[in-house]
Amino acid sequence: VQIQMLALLALCFVHAAGTKGWKKTLGFSVISFIISWFVEFIGCNYGWWFGDYEYTPALGYAIGNVPLMVVVSWDVVIYPSLLLVDELMGTEQARSENGNWLLRIVLASGATALVTTAWDLTTDPIAIEEGWWKWDFGGAYLPEVSGGVPFSNFWGWIGAVFIISFLYRVMYTRDTAP
Repeated sequence: VQIQMLALLALCFVHAAGTKGWKKTLGFSVISFIISWFVEFIGCNYGWWFGDYEYTPALGYAIGNVPLMVVVSWDVVIYPSLLLVDELMGTEQARSENGNWLLRIVLASGATALVTTAWDLTTDPIAIEEGWWKWDFGGAYLPEVSGGVPFSNFWGWIGAVFIISFLYRVMYTRDTAP
C-alpha cells in the first residue's frame, strides 16, 4: 500500500508541476498536508471532526497517531477531484473574471468536497476490511462492514476538503502563469 500511495503521489506531483507549475504544486501539497494532518490528529485523538476511530499499525509510521500514508492519501484523492471539478466547471479558464471569482471558488470547492467524499464512500469500507483503521462505535453507513461508518465521517470529509480546496484556490488561482 505504501509504495502504491507514494507512486500515486509522485504521479500527482509530476502532473501538477507540468500543468500548474512548482509554486502551485507545492502550495497545494503544503495546504493539503497541514490541514489533513490536523483534522486527522484531532479526529483520531479526540473523536472530533470525523467521529471516534483509530489507526492500526498497518499503515506504517505515524506522527501524533496519524500515519503519514494517510496524509499522503489526502493529496492523492483531492488533487484528481480538484482537476475534475475545474475541468467540468471551467474554473481554470474563468480565473481572471473578477466579478464571479469568489463565487466560482466557493462552488468549485464545494463540488471538490463532494467528489472527494464520494470517493471516500467507497474506500472507507475497504480500508476497514483491510484493517487500516477501525471505528470505535461503527455507524449507519454499511453496518455490515465491521460495524459500519458514521455519517460524521463524511461531513468531516466535506468540511476538510472544502477548506483545503478553498484555501488553495484563493491563494493560487488569481495568477494565470504556471
